[in-house]
Amino acid sequence: MERVNCEGIVCIVPVMDEGEMVLIRQYRPPLDNYVIEFPAGLSDRGEKLEETASRELLEETGYEAEEMIFLAKGPLSSGSSREILTAYLAKGLTFKGTGQRDETEDIEVLKIPVERIDETLSRLEQKGDFIDLKIYGFIEMAKRRL
Repeated sequence: MERVNCEGIVCIVPVMDEGEMVLIRQYRPPLDNYVIEFPAGLSDRGEKLEETASRELLEETGYEAEEMIFLAKGPLSSGSSREILTAYLAKGLTFKGTGQRDETEDIEVLKIPVERIDETLSRLEQKGDFIDLKIYGFIEMAKRRL
């Protein structure tokens, strides 16, 4: 699979100064269910990945970041796709208001204290939400950079 008019994919790990991680609970039609994940999105042609990360963070959560720190880059599903994901840690968050989401996006913003992230994810999974497996690794990477 290859997306057209897309320069890459970004994922943002937003961490508030108060020690809370910002995740989203988004309805995903292919799964017919909600998925707990970090904000993410596609880079438009000609758009730098860091700009995409800033745009997607604002659109999906309403937050702007003072600082975007590169975390990692790699294939999402190397057996079926050429897509490369680039992850950023977002720090120095300021709430700017409800984001300009696509009308098809059904998103709830979650702020979870870092020390309670595991139990919160477990509780959400028990309630029936799916947990995007990538977030577990990104959480650990972000903790090392905080």
